[in-house]
Amino acid sequence: MQFLIFFQDKKLGIYFKYLFENTFSCEVRLVESLEDFQQELSKINDYSFCLYSSDDILNDSNLSKLETSMSRTPGLCVCQNKYFQTRLAKVFINKNITLINNLANVQQLLNIVADKLGMKYEVNEFEFGFLPIRQEYLLKIDRIECDIFIKLSDEKYLKLFKQGSEVTSKEILRVQKKNIDFLYVRINEFENFLNSINAYESDYSNLPTREANLHIAEDLSFSNDLFYQFSSNFGLNQKAVVFANRSIELLHQLIDQDESLQSFWKLLMMKKNFLSEHSLMVGYLSNAILSHTSHSNENNAIKLSLAALIHDVGIKNEKYWEIELAEDSVENFTKREIESYRGHIQIAIDVLNKLEDAPPDIDKILMNHHEKYDGSGYPRGIGWSKIPFFAAVFIVAHEFVIHMYKNNCTDEELLSFIQLKKTEYLEGTFKEVILALEKIR
Repeated sequence: MQFLIFFQDKKLGIYFKYLFENTFSCEVRLVESLEDFQQELSKINDYSFCLYSSDDILNDSNLSKLETSMSRTPGLCVCQNKYFQTRLAKVFINKNITLINNLANVQQLLNIVADKLGMKYEVNEFEFGFLPIRQEYLLKIDRIECDIFIKLSDEKYLKLFKQGSEVTSKEILRVQKKNIDFLYVRINEFENFLNSINAYESDYSNLPTREANLHIAEDLSFSNDLFYQFSSNFGLNQKAVVFANRSIELLHQLIDQDESLQSFWKLLMMKKNFLSEHSLMVGYLSNAILSHTSHSNENNAIKLSLAALIHDVGIKNEKYWEIELAEDSVENFTKREIESYRGHIQIAIDVLNKLEDAPPDIDKILMNHHEKYDGSGYPRGIGWSKIPFFAAVFIVAHEFVIHMYKNNCTDEELLSFIQLKKTEYLEGTFKEVILALEKIR
């Protein structure tokens, strides 16, 4: 079952999109302009219900088109402007269409929609339903304008944040530690929730309407554990935490849309081993570093996240992890084994080339992620002056994650790593990256 809705107020449109999807188990197409709405009305037979809400005064031609198209399916028109409401009442004479002057009584509106669809809707005067909200949206809130809950069961919800609570990086980490993927707000308070994030977000279209699949939720819990551990151990500041978490959110959105990426993700997360931990942490730290550079934006975050996802996809033999952890001490491996291991760079590039619409520059990150500042890396042995910026960010993140696995995971160890690299990385992009790494705490 599909609904078509147009709201002059975009935020209210998102609210009712959520409301309908969760009340009637339908799919809702929300359009953002009258022109798009009228274009969709030409395909009205594809929809089970349509809703028009606007106080814009239409000319007679547009009114006639609206009435003619909407009359072919059950519909609802909402208008508070008295003059325009009178004009609508004269035009919308079809019994399929109901005209109301406000959206104040949500339960009454749901009852009208259910009646139009021939469904039974039980008005609950004592308890409102709940809508799922991805926990990452806490990162976009300073002060919450509604209560926020966690779900214990279908019948029981526990309040996690009170209305008026401030959201600090400490609170965000507390939620991440609990492996909470979805938070919940009451249906009647959803607009207040949107007000909470209004200062950060103008596009609410990526708010989820369904809870994640179980295997995805397990993967997210695994990754959240890693990120919480990393953030706690190294005391990342809120700017780094917010940006790094957003980068992971964007990556999951891409994975949801691309079957090839879904395959790589499942392969990476199959065993929850060094390879999966290493890849996730490199992506997370890369973006934490990026957040404190002049290149900090979502497009660049996607580049680093995708590179982290696939950069080691060609390492099939667990024995080769020892080379990853100790590149400068490979005497226990034959020349053929080392060449086989180093071949994972080209495999990653081949994988990238098969992806549709991959952002630019990822190939440069993959090609150079084992190069070094002093030119002693591979495959080309180039130095700092020829290594692109995003590759330099990735290399530094990669170096520290490896360093972390070989040493203590503490704030002091991060400081020690930074001080060491500041004496080595004295020029160009590498100097900029180390200074950014120093600022993430």
